[in-house]
Formats: sequence, structure tokens, C-alpha cells
Amino acid sequence: MRRYIKRIFTGKFSFILVVIPVLSACSGPSGAMRTEHLERDKSRIMTQWDLNRDGKITCADALQKQKQLFIRADLDGSGTLEVEEFKQASWSNPAFAEEHLYLFDVNHNGNVSLKEFEERPNQKFLRMDKNRDCKISDKEIAAMLSGGKGQRPDRRSRGGKKGEGKGGRHGGPSVTEAA
Repeated sequence: MRRYIKRIFTGKFSFILVVIPVLSACSGPSGAMRTEHLERDKSRIMTQWDLNRDGKITCADALQKQKQLFIRADLDGSGTLEVEEFKQASWSNPAFAEEHLYLFDVNHNGNVSLKEFEERPNQKFLRMDKNRDCKISDKEIAAMLSGGKGQRPDRRSRGGKKGEGKGGRHGGPSVTEAA
């Protein structure tokens, strides 16, 4: 018996005993770990987006988030955003502040009012709301967290004027918002 054990640890088997645990450790997180990470990330998204704490992320939450972003970016409290405020906003890249201002400035007066800001769909919300029903489902969150696999956006018209009807205007900055 001792010879057999000695042979295992000194022969070809020793290589296998060392390599297999190393390879399995390098293979990435287990299914349980992935599920734990997914749940933690989902919880973080719910905390950031479900502002009325009703357990659902809807267009109303996106609009409320839009208002919060505007208020935080309006550093001088003027009720409008100017280029300098776009440069300092957490969701705006300073190098593109003028372009961002132009995207939101519907009346082209050089600043953006809350109304103008709210009228732009929030691109992050739109990316999550794959079926455009104005609600972010658990499936849509999971699809986003897994790299966008899952439901595809329904690009058909929902009726009404552009941006209205079922799905509505989601409200929010069209630039990637810092999460």
C-alpha cells in the first residue's frame, strides 16, 4: 500500500494532482458565485433606479432620476445648465460638454432648462428597457448584466407622435450616466 501511495505522489499522478486543482481554481467563479454577483448587481441597480421604492423600475423612476441629475448638475442654482455645468456633471464627458449642451438645448439659447433636459430620453433606461414597455423587468436587468443577451428591442411604432404612446418618453440624459 505504501508503495502505491509513494508512486502516486512521485509519478505521473503527481502532475495531475497539482494541475487539476489549479485549473479548476482558474476556471472562474462557480455558478453560486455568479448568482451572488448577479443578485448584488441587481440590488445595486434597483437602489439607483427604483426611486419610489415600489420594487419596479418605470418611466416615472427614470423621470425622477432625470430631475435629480439636473439639480445636481445645476451648480449655480439658476434653473438652467450652461456649458461649464455640463463639463462638471458626473454623467457628461468634459471634452464633449458643448455637444451635450447642443443635444439638450432644443430652443438653441445656449443653456438647457429642466423641461428641455427631461424631454431627452435617458439612454441608459432605454438600453435596459428592451421591449419598450416603460418597465425594467428582472429579465431585462439580467440580460443587461450578462452582456446584453436576451430580449431584443421592439423597434415597431407604438402609435402617437414620436416618443409618445405606449413606452412614452423615458426622460433622461442621452449621454451615459455615471451609475
